[in-house]
Amino acid sequence: MRNFIKQKWLKVAIVAIVIFLAIPTVSLGGTFIVSLIQGKTVEEAVQILANQLDTVLDRLGVIESKQSDLEKKVYCLELIKKTPEWGNSAYVNKDIVKFYEDAKKQLELFQTDPSLDYPGMLEKFQNAVNEAEPLYTKYIQECGN
Repeated sequence: MRNFIKQKWLKVAIVAIVIFLAIPTVSLGGTFIVSLIQGKTVEEAVQILANQLDTVLDRLGVIESKQSDLEKKVYCLELIKKTPEWGNSAYVNKDIVKFYEDAKKQLELFQTDPSLDYPGMLEKFQNAVNEAEPLYTKYIQECGN
């Protein structure tokens, strides 16, 4: 089954590449021939073809830029999900920023409020902050807020 799916995706990729290369080639070649038929000189036809090629290359640059931006967004979406495997279940494997901020808030609460003297809770939240801080820092540095 996996081999079938892999072959199917390979065929789709090959068709996409052929279409990506064939359409500009046919359209640009057609422009060259049409220019010659319309009475343009070879130099004028080449200039028209060069201008169209520049336009295609500019569009390709824009596409590459957008692809780079999307790859960064995907990376950040994966990075934000990296959390310690324990803690507030609302944030585990979902959001390192909220996980860290919640753990830090809880730690400060247990450190400042003597009425919350539950055995092991202070250590639990200290461990949560210590484990989450490198992941949080990496996310903030690489992806912003």
